[in-house]
Amino acid sequence: MKHLHWIVLALTALLSPSLAQEAYKDTLGDYKVSQRDETWRDEARKRDVPVRIYTPTIKEESPEPAGRGKPGKFPVIVYSHGLGGSREVGAYLAKHLASHGYLVISPTHAGSDTEALRERARERVRENIRERRPALRRNREPAPNHDPEGRQELMEYLKDSTSDPDNLRDRPRDITFVLDHVAKDEKLSPVADLTHVGVMGHSFGAYTAFAVAGMTIDLPDENGGPNQSFRDERVKAVVAMSPQGVGVMGITAKSWDKVAIPVLSLTGTKDYGQNARAAAWRREAFDSTKGVPAMLVVIRDATHGTFSDFAGGRLTGESSGKDHAKHIRYIKMVTTAYFDANVLGHQGASNWLKSDNLSTFDDGACAVERKDPAADPGRN
Repeated sequence: MKHLHWIVLALTALLSPSLAQEAYKDTLGDYKVSQRDETWRDEARKRDVPVRIYTPTIKEESPEPAGRGKPGKFPVIVYSHGLGGSREVGAYLAKHLASHGYLVISPTHAGSDTEALRERARERVRENIRERRPALRRNREPAPNHDPEGRQELMEYLKDSTSDPDNLRDRPRDITFVLDHVAKDEKLSPVADLTHVGVMGHSFGAYTAFAVAGMTIDLPDENGGPNQSFRDERVKAVVAMSPQGVGVMGITAKSWDKVAIPVLSLTGTKDYGQNARAAAWRREAFDSTKGVPAMLVVIRDATHGTFSDFAGGRLTGESSGKDHAKHIRYIKMVTTAYFDANVLGHQGASNWLKSDNLSTFDDGACAVERKDPAADPGRN
């Protein structure tokens, strides 16, 4: 009997973690995914918006999954890339969501995209040539390069681009334009359910997501002044990866007071901010969001590059970190669950998010915090 007792204890120890660790849609779903690129023209702003569209299509051997929202239509998710990115970024997450029945659209934000980064690099080369030319004329030796890796130049570009009023306004307006265009597009409007819309973004894209959720920003007086809002009422929930805290992009301590919809913030213990800010700076958005459900997931050892498939954090010099495959799995699970729960209203997804499932994976690799004003009115 004593031996049986220890066998039971051993089996319990082995089985309990696996029972607690219930995955949520961590593999591709029942839809095939078609992909195409288009460029849409916003005549009101005289601005081209390139987009990549991920459309779910039914597999021949599978019945149409139920519970997507409006019958015959797909809920819509818009992905906003980070600084120096493009419509090509975020494919790992866009394809995953599309395979689970979401129509995903990834726009390129001109002015803070890959081409803007390349132009800055070209200008830097031209400046270096101009600086070196006098030295070459004198003694054929190049002028000293005090920033051989160009890191200081990139940091200046980061600061300039993320404080440019045009970028701060154009990014959320790009999201609104995309939704407006989908509503009248002859190919997309018949299959797009614009009563169920979510937005997700990484880094500068996290700013974009928070902006359409109701976060206000302060701009110079000549560019609109303080408390500028870019809220889009069609958006029901957002997922912000590597969100910003106070001190950049016109964000103040009161910026989150008018966030009007559920927000999931994703970050990592090594996801450092601009100007060597500590990783904890990225939780300020969660801490300051009031009156709406909010969730924070901090992934152990995740870096800024973890959340993007764009050169692994090229601008900050960070790689995607160790355990990248595991990190991507967590991101896919919690993002899909969050949109299922808060865009589609699926109770099973909501139950999974409220459980301890995510926090039990890999010895607590994900630290999870939640705020639900309805469940706890005394907590902001």
